[in-house]
Formats: sequence, structure tokens, C-alpha cells
Amino acid sequence: MNMEMVGKELEFLLKSIKRSPKSYTLWYHRQWIIEIGLKHERETLTATQGEAIDAKKWKSKILEMELMLCNKML
Repeated sequence: MNMEMVGKELEFLLKSIKRSPKSYTLWYHRQWIIEIGLKHERETLTATQGEAIDAKKWKSKILEMELMLCNKML
């Protein structure tokens, strides 16, 4: 699964969650997609930099967007 597919899936899930915010199935599926996206994001960055990424300095776009969504939903 590439990053474009991850993005489209997250958009679809956002629309679904807005309709049914208490659906645990949707939230678990979203968590699974985010994990795939983070893995892919880290692998892409490692491949382009040619070395391992320092976890303390790594900023994920996926996680930043997810935090904004959680703040909005709460």
C-alpha cells in the first residue's frame, strides 16, 4: 500500500467517523491504516536519507494530522 492509498483511506474513514463517531470498528481500522502509513513513511525517509532516522527528531505528517483530528473530535 502506498502513501496515496493511505491518504485516500484516511479521508474515507474521516467521512465515515463523522457519520458514526462511536463506531469502534472504524476507529480500529483507522488505527491500522495509520500504522501502515507510519511504517511506509519511515521506510521512505530511511531510503531517501540512506540511514536510520532518529526517533526523537522524526516528525510524522500522519501523526500531526491525527492529533488535530483527535483534538477536534474531543
